[in-house]
Amino acid sequence: MTPPSCAYQQHVVRGVLSSGEEIAVDACLYFEIENGRITKVEEYFDPGAVTAIVTALQSG
Repeated sequence: MTPPSCAYQQHVVRGVLSSGEEIAVDACLYFEIENGRITKVEEYFDPGAVTAIVTALQSG
């Protein structure tokens, strides 16, 4: 059995809150590939940035 191949993809999720504030969250996807098929997908992002967005949305 050979080890799985892998691939990474980096991106920035951007948006604008109703207040007009622009937001950006750095994120990364990790894929494991076996026999030409994706067998695993993981997504990573900065939880601090997401917490700030949730706080801003809750405060109105």
